[in-house]
Parts: sequence; structure tokens; C-alpha cells
Amino acid sequence: VSGVKGMPSITTPLFPVVDLLGNTVAVTLLPGASPPAPGSAAVARAGPSLSGFVSSLASPLVSISKDGVTAEHRDPTGQNLRGVIFGNGNVPIFEAGAYFEVEVRKVHSAEPDGMVIGVTKA
Repeated sequence: VSGVKGMPSITTPLFPVVDLLGNTVAVTLLPGASPPAPGSAAVARAGPSLSGFVSSLASPLVSISKDGVTAEHRDPTGQNLRGVIFGNGNVPIFEAGAYFEVEVRKVHSAEPDGMVIGVTKA
């Protein structure tokens, strides 16, 4: 979510959503990641800070690591959907907008498409 000119300010807490599908098998959330703009500092907000994924809200075919930061789709074929995971806290807000980052850890090379990434209100 960007702070592009004319874009409304972000006043509602936003939570990250990632859907592991197609070629994306596993991702790791990078808590504390900052946008690539120099001098970006997070704006303080009320509510829980983003530190991982919520295992109780993960799709049945997804496992979450013990530390909560890595999610892996357990379908060995890459054909099953149902790979949705939710973050456990607010997406950090920066001067330019909301920002969170995941790193793709594992892929199915035979699949042509990949993950969906976005935000949702609580």
C-alpha cells in the first residue's frame, strides 16, 4: 500500500495476507523489514506488531514454523489451492505507506504462477 500522491492516509490497521499457490511452496516473513526508500522509519501505531504468521488461521494444507515466520504448503504436487496465511499483527506504516516483506524459500519449478500477497482489515 503506497503513499502515492492523492492516496488516502492509512488509518485502519491492516494485516498481511499471503496465498501460497502454484510455484510458491514456502515463504518467510521478514519482521522489521523497511521499504527500499532511504531514511524510512516506521510510524508508531497502537495494536499488535507484526512478528509472524497465525497458525490457527492458516489453511489446512499449510504448516507454520515454531517461530511463526515461515509458512510451507504441504501439497507435493502444487495443484492444490488453499494456501492462505495471515500475519499476527499490523503491517508497519512508513512515511510512504504500509510495507511488509516475505522471502520466497521454496518453489515448484514446473508451475507457471505463484503467490498472491496483500492486506486485509482486522
